[in-house]
Amino acid sequence: MILTNSGAPTTNCVASDETAANTNDGSIDVTVDGIGPFGFAWNPATLNGTEDPTNLPPGNYSLTVTDLNGCASVPCATTIAAARLPCPEVTATSTSFCLDGTVDLASLVTGNTPAGTLSYHISQAAADAGTGALANSTVAPVAITTYYVRSTNADGSCYDTAPTTVTVVPPPVLAVTDGSVCAGGSIDLATLVTNAGGGALSFHATLADAQNDASPLGSSTVSPASATNYYVRSEVAQSGVTCYSTDEITIVIQAPVCAPITVTGQN
Repeated sequence: MILTNSGAPTTNCVASDETAANTNDGSIDVTVDGIGPFGFAWNPATLNGTEDPTNLPPGNYSLTVTDLNGCASVPCATTIAAARLPCPEVTATSTSFCLDGTVDLASLVTGNTPAGTLSYHISQAAADAGTGALANSTVAPVAITTYYVRSTNADGSCYDTAPTTVTVVPPPVLAVTDGSVCAGGSIDLATLVTNAGGGALSFHATLADAQNDASPLGSSTVSPASATNYYVRSEVAQSGVTCYSTDEITIVIQAPVCAPITVTGQN
């Protein structure tokens, strides 16, 4: 816009904004119509005497031009706008885990470029608003749940979101009964197990082996010489994760049954 004052020079100031965040490379191109030479008085005063200043930070600028006769122009005001910081792009993958376990949502973030500040939310609306962020990234849902990751740039001017779904896989439900066997006899441990959910069964001599799926017995049929505890493991693979349950089975040795002795015949 051209500003005029009768008998005074006219000025036109055209600002070029910062090209990238924090580069301070703005500039102002000044056109003057009048009788020179001209004097250039700026606000800020550090630019005084410069017609077309460059390498300027974002901000407001004002110029008054005086001509050969000392006549002053109407101040020419302009603004150099700050460049916005780039907006991050965030991506996340989904996962499955066993009920009663935990998942770190941060481990599911697959991309965050350029790096923004991450927060985790339970709805898209909360992620968009930047409100209701979870206190930490570790969660333990009891049913399939979708969370929302938000990445915010350093000056808070831009953000991106991505959903991540956590599928909860319930472990098999085991029910066992203890058993007994005569000395020297055998018993099939599988007959003492009810395995709701149909997980694959294995039998072990220790709880640690059952929990670690180590050293399974070669057969579910056992012949203990004394009262013995065995451990059953049931595991199911679903949605890319394997979940299991364990339980203890006690086998005791039955006491021999003594019958009265009857003697027949003559002395």
